[in-house]
Amino acid sequence: MSNPILVALDLDTVAAASAIDPVVWRDTGTIVLDPAAAAERALASLDGQVLADEVTLPAGWLAVSPEEVSVTVEAEIDLTLLRLAHPDPVTVTVTGRAIPSLRD
Repeated sequence: MSNPILVALDLDTVAAASAIDPVVWRDTGTIVLDPAAAAERALASLDGQVLADEVTLPAGWLAVSPEEVSVTVEAEIDLTLLRLAHPDPVTVTVTGRAIPSLRD
């Protein structure tokens, strides 16, 4: 994953997926996500990255259920090798998904 946009997406997705609901975990031992905390962590992760100004968050950029988080970002990308055929940047939309789990 060498593309900086993909790295940013990966970091945002992992940050959001780490937002485990501590009350549910403490009471039941079940791993579920806290949607508000997941959104907060994804935004904080994006804000802390160098590429924050180059990435936009489309409508529905974050989807959180108790079992999964999905983060979508968009960016304008220059096609360096194909610039002769397509001189303008293209909009790229990428989505990352993660599920919280215990490490074995």
